[in-house]
Amino acid sequence: MNIMSPKNSLLILVFWILGIETLSAQDAALPALDFSAFQKPFYEKMISKFLQEPIGNAVALVVFLGMVFIILNILVRFFGRNSAEFKKWPDWTVPVFALAGLGVAGYLSILNLTPVDPVCGPVGNCGAVQQSPYAHLFGIIHVSYLGFAAYLVILLAALVQRFGAESQKQRAALITWGMALIGTLFSAYLTFLEPFVIGMTCIWCVTSAILISLILRGSSPQAKHAWKSFH
Repeated sequence: MNIMSPKNSLLILVFWILGIETLSAQDAALPALDFSAFQKPFYEKMISKFLQEPIGNAVALVVFLGMVFIILNILVRFFGRNSAEFKKWPDWTVPVFALAGLGVAGYLSILNLTPVDPVCGPVGNCGAVQQSPYAHLFGIIHVSYLGFAAYLVILLAALVQRFGAESQKQRAALITWGMALIGTLFSAYLTFLEPFVIGMTCIWCVTSAILISLILRGSSPQAKHAWKSFH
C-alpha cells in the first residue's frame, strides 16, 4: 500500500479546501480526506492538464508567478516597519487601468449572456474557461460580473481620491487598495486554476489579472500614506 508523504497530503488537503477536484469518479464515494484513495499523484494530473495547451498555460503560469511576487512584495513593504517606500506612479494610472478592466470584464459579462464564445486569438481557449465550473463563484454568480463590480468600485474610489474632498481622499485610497488586493488574490487563484486544473487559458482573464495587479501596485503609495495617518 502506498503511503503518501505528509507534504503531498498537506497540499492535497489545501486543494480539497479550495474545491479543486483530485479524486477520480470511482473514488467519489470514498471519504473526502482519505488520501490513500488517490489513484494518481495530483501533480501528474496537474502536468497533464498543463500539457493540453502548453503555450497558453505557460503564459498563465508566468503571470501567476508574477502576481505572487507582487502580492508578497507589496504586503511586506506595506506593513513592514522598516520597509522601503513605494515609488509613486502618475495619478492617471489607476483610473486608466480600472477603465481597461471595466472593458475586459464588461465584454466577458455581455458574452456570458449570449451563446457566443469570446474572441480568444491563437492562444488559449476562452470559451472553455468561461464555461468551466470555476467560472462561477459558489456555482451561482459568474466571476466576470464580480470583476466588473470590483473595477467599478475601484474607478469610483480612485476618482474620489483624485477629485474629492480632502477628508475623503484617505478613505478612498484605502478602499482602492483594499479592493485591488482582494481582486489580485482572487485573480491569482483563478490564474492558477487555468493551467493546472482547467487545462486551458483565457487571454482575457490573464489580461484582467495583469490589470488588477497593476492597480494594486499603483495604489500602494497613497494607501500606505493613508494607513500611516490612521495609525
